[in-house]
Amino acid sequence: MRKNKLLKLIIVGCITVFALTACGGKNESSEENTSTTEEAKEVSINIKEFAQNYAGSRTDVSLVEMTEDYVKGMLSFDVTKVSEYTVYVDASGTTVDEFGVFKANEGEGEEVAKLLETYLDMRLDTWMDEYMPEQKPNVENAVVKNIGDYYIYMILSDSERETFVSNIEEAAK
Repeated sequence: MRKNKLLKLIIVGCITVFALTACGGKNESSEENTSTTEEAKEVSINIKEFAQNYAGSRTDVSLVEMTEDYVKGMLSFDVTKVSEYTVYVDASGTTVDEFGVFKANEGEGEEVAKLLETYLDMRLDTWMDEYMPEQKPNVENAVVKNIGDYYIYMILSDSERETFVSNIEEAAK
């Protein structure tokens, strides 16, 4: 009689352990699948098309694409760290508006971000207060943003920066 009770308790205990283990395993598996799916989603932006569309939408300034020499010289940027890029600057001279979009090579993202931050620091450090004082906040509030392998710097007004970020995030979907 004691053996039957003991055997029943052992069986009930085993079933309980198996049931709890099986349920826990399913949850972990579904979490892993969700994580893998999110990581697998790769961001792709047609940099040239995006930049041309944004620049064309700005009727208040004359944003023009800069050459590789400008990017290497003015930004002190090593273009071998990226697979593609574009930089636009206001050529009218009425604003300091500019932006650049860079697709970092594999493993170069941190270096690309660092180069862009260094450029923005240089722009602020060399700013002359007499030169377009109303534009200084755009330089002070300039940012580098990262979306996937893409690194974007923006020297824009707050409202234009919001529009730019919204547009590029939409392009990245």
